[in-house]
Amino acid sequence: MYTLFTDKPELFKCNIDLEGASISDTFARLVIESKNINLLFEGQVTSDGACTIQIPKLKDYLKDVTDGVMKLEVIAEDTYFSPWQDSFKLKPSKKVTVEVAGSKEELIKESKPKVSVAVAQEKTSRVVETKQPVKKAKPSTDKHGLVIARLLERRGVTLANIDKKSGVLNRLLETYLTNYEVETAQDQLLSEILNNLK
Repeated sequence: MYTLFTDKPELFKCNIDLEGASISDTFARLVIESKNINLLFEGQVTSDGACTIQIPKLKDYLKDVTDGVMKLEVIAEDTYFSPWQDSFKLKPSKKVTVEVAGSKEELIKESKPKVSVAVAQEKTSRVVETKQPVKKAKPSTDKHGLVIARLLERRGVTLANIDKKSGVLNRLLETYLTNYEVETAQDQLLSEILNNLK
């Protein structure tokens, strides 16, 4: 069981070992589910597979909740994974130290992308690996050009070096358009991206 605190922000950390897909095109998010409310927090995945997700103080979001389930979701290129899940208990705390360490176990090689996540806590939690196809979703914004420009900037792409990093742009566009139903015309989308790049 994982312990979450109502009065302190936390940093969820884990290591993601990914095979068959590019780690640079990988996104992670943490879902906290309870009876009446579900919360989703997006995280960062570095090139070496270190994943960090900031969890804010939960007292304003989960007022009458004491327990539930939390899941790690990973989207690698065109594949959705939910490799880790555990129950959680919510309580107040004056001081908290959370340490989650990942495992570097050998993965079985397959032709499809594969991910594993290991989370170490007081009690050993098991690693659950599932593969599900990514469902196309409609983003909560219609400013796709701005969103893509910010994603490109995170990968070091600027207006000055975009011609040298066209491969990054193409991969990111392909992944974004695969995952979301974008109705904007392609030339208009490219124009919005260029207008929003620094």
